[in-house]
Amino acid sequence: MKLKVQNLKHITEAVLEGDRIILYGPNGGGKSTLIHTVALILGAALGVKAHDENIINQGDFHDDTYVRFEDFDVFEIRQRKLWWRGRAYPLTEPLKVADFSLWHITESYFAIYGRVPQCLGDPIEGVPSGVIGYSYFDIRVLCPAAAEASEDLFKIYYNVAEIGLDGATTWTTLSRLSYGQRRAIVILAALELGGYVLIENLESGLHLDLLVYVLNAASVSKGKVIAETHSGLALKLAVKYGIQPYYVERSVEKITNFDIKLFKREAEVFSSLI
Repeated sequence: MKLKVQNLKHITEAVLEGDRIILYGPNGGGKSTLIHTVALILGAALGVKAHDENIINQGDFHDDTYVRFEDFDVFEIRQRKLWWRGRAYPLTEPLKVADFSLWHITESYFAIYGRVPQCLGDPIEGVPSGVIGYSYFDIRVLCPAAAEASEDLFKIYYNVAEIGLDGATTWTTLSRLSYGQRRAIVILAALELGGYVLIENLESGLHLDLLVYVLNAASVSKGKVIAETHSGLALKLAVKYGIQPYYVERSVEKITNFDIKLFKREAEVFSSLI
């Protein structure tokens, strides 16, 4: 998976490459812009709107803006149009040229677009086909077979699962879990079930143990992941698990060492409190 961006909104230049990517940088640096640009392109491929127009919209694409996304196919944005296989389309036009699962997870909701992951041949309980969005992660996201495939998810979910009268493990009501547990379950579900997984504000609600679960799962996920973080701890853990790190502040640089002012300030403040 490769994304190239030039002169988009306030981002002068960016190149992201890899199937597991984490973005780190200051507020307003452009991390969410990059994620929503990918969501715009993948959503168009699916024939749905998957980006937030408050973050990225047609007004952010200038005459000299250039975007290129390469993975299962090649898509470009130039001249304020979306280009696919030599033809130009309006940016908002749904192309419907692909079929995959697209997960978009923020600090307050998640949505699944396109192909809904299957569970033992049946749709996930309570989930209709098509575009699905849920606030506060209040959904029964997994069947037992999918949960058992993820040891980390199993630890969170089945520690509080109810036992059915027939002795079989059954659903628990997710409202009985904490916000962080619910959000971690959704992220782990996305990473286990695959597709494209876009995660904003990765660390929101996740204490250290849950963060480790999630990053470990991301490192071996069969999905393709782009996450953003505001936490130096999350960044360091992501690098430990082999996730490609990028620093985003109006332009993008691949992180090869941690000689970054923002990270060093964070480390200094933390050290002063110990």
